[in-house]
Amino acid sequence: MSQENPFLIIKIRSLILWFLLGILGLLLLSAIGGIFWGIAILFGNPDSQPPEIALNPLQQNILLNVWLYGTILGWCGFQVWRSPLQIKPVIGTFRGTRDQWRLLLLVIPTLLFSLGSGQLLFYGLAAFAPDRLESILQNSSLFLSAEDASYSFAYNFFSAFVLIIVAPIVEECLFRGIIFQRFATRWKIGTAIIWSSILFGLLHFNPIGLAVFSVIATLLYLKTHTLIIPILFHGINNGIVAIVSWSTLNLAVTQPSLDEVQSMATLGWGVGLMVISAPVLIWFIKQNWVKPEDILPYTHNLKTPVLPPRSPEDVQA
Repeated sequence: MSQENPFLIIKIRSLILWFLLGILGLLLLSAIGGIFWGIAILFGNPDSQPPEIALNPLQQNILLNVWLYGTILGWCGFQVWRSPLQIKPVIGTFRGTRDQWRLLLLVIPTLLFSLGSGQLLFYGLAAFAPDRLESILQNSSLFLSAEDASYSFAYNFFSAFVLIIVAPIVEECLFRGIIFQRFATRWKIGTAIIWSSILFGLLHFNPIGLAVFSVIATLLYLKTHTLIIPILFHGINNGIVAIVSWSTLNLAVTQPSLDEVQSMATLGWGVGLMVISAPVLIWFIKQNWVKPEDILPYTHNLKTPVLPPRSPEDVQA
């Protein structure tokens, strides 16, 4: 028995509307908060200090991440509700075989390539946008030291939880589980890998490194037919980044100056890391690139044929 293809119904552009509505929601909450603050001042004790409504960094961190990932999850849940999309075939079955665990070793060359491309990005910003780079360097730490604030432990714990657990699950469900398979329904699978990876990279600070990361993660999804492998791959990558950032903070390693970023050492490190890691990644991509007989993980896991498009308009984004 055939089933209607849910990726013909899902439209990625509707995600933009959800974020616009989310922004309006934040503005509405801010307005309501301002009204209550004004009322408290107007009818409160004139001799008392007016209530403080400014959010500290911990509260800002929580609000931003709840808004961001809550909006994404809300959109994904809405797509499941309005289409015949099933969650289980998107996720697939994780068998935990030795071959699947070995694939996670790809996180090492992928992370090295990302670090190398990030170094080159910093080098370019130092030459063409030094003010922007200085701002990034001053605010690049993922964590707070114990001396920064009394809530540093809560801030760091929440940041690590989001980075290692929440972000891999939500972003993989969105980009690999839905966006990639929607694009593959509109175009060919290879084209979908490229465009979904470009989009993934552009939505992160390091577009080249993260686009390559996305290509590897998508091929892992195609190869294993389970979203658990890309989620673990993403989580391990972010976990290593978190450990390095935490260690840098606790060892009191100072952020590089603008002159140090502009030095040839930065260029050399960037090129060197990419030269070391690129051959491994190119080999994996070449060995596992899309073959004519490949089908989408959702179709493979569903074990039920999906109906073809009724008309060309069905596949428009």
